[in-house]
Amino acid sequence: MALKFSAIQTLLAFIFSFLPIVIPLKFSYPAVFNFGDSNSDTGGLVAGLAFPVGPPNGETYFQQPYGRFCDGRLIIDFLMDAMGRPFLNPYLDSVGAPDFQKGCNFAAGGSTILPANAASTSPFSFGVQVAQFVRFKDRVLKLLAKGKKSQKYLPLEDYFNQGLYMFDMGQNDIDGAFNSKSEDQVISSFPAILSEFEAGIKRLYTEGARNFWGQFPDANLTYVDIFSIKLKLISNFSQYGFKQPLAACCGYGGPPLNFDRRIACGQTKVLNGSTVTGEPLQRHG
Repeated sequence: MALKFSAIQTLLAFIFSFLPIVIPLKFSYPAVFNFGDSNSDTGGLVAGLAFPVGPPNGETYFQQPYGRFCDGRLIIDFLMDAMGRPFLNPYLDSVGAPDFQKGCNFAAGGSTILPANAASTSPFSFGVQVAQFVRFKDRVLKLLAKGKKSQKYLPLEDYFNQGLYMFDMGQNDIDGAFNSKSEDQVISSFPAILSEFEAGIKRLYTEGARNFWGQFPDANLTYVDIFSIKLKLISNFSQYGFKQPLAACCGYGGPPLNFDRRIACGQTKVLNGSTVTGEPLQRHG
């Protein structure tokens, strides 16, 4: 764990070297376009790969699995609520006539910044998500040009320039690298990760995005230090009602980690001749 924290801190130092002045977040954006992994996936991986996300996911708020790798809402959900906007529909989910008027979510669980490979959980890496956005924008503008009827469920052309572009990604690049590399090797991969991220940002900028990054003219950045927030939660876990600082909230194996890569939360499999299920930690005797 200490090795991973050190590597993440080094990556943050790299990121800060790229970032200019940070401005406060405002809540008047007409639309939100989100890119990321399971931290902000509102159903992309489920729709794109039919990935099984069953109970107990969604049980505390939606009362049923709702495409999120969480028992309730995600940070992106709380943000949309604070902005007075509906929850973001995933780009890949076409069932139920999804409404994209206030934005679109391209995030998919397990995604990485670097291009996916054969071992990746998700094929929807950052570059793919950006390409999906480019196609989404192109299709939206063509449909809007056909008449006002589409305005009821699609963002207006100005929303692409005025909207907020959010990114919560990179943890899977680091986590996956630690499976086969030393800390020094993981750190040496950061320039490639940042280069891929920068390429995606530049492409979005050429498509009219402005509210995310300050390197370019008239572009704005709001940085949220998720690492410090999570480290505080882990370091002071008992103050926030947690009984275990490092255990997965839902998995298999019990304390101290309650994690087995072969069994995801809610899944039931035969392991070593026994039928086992990935369950919330408090259900383990």
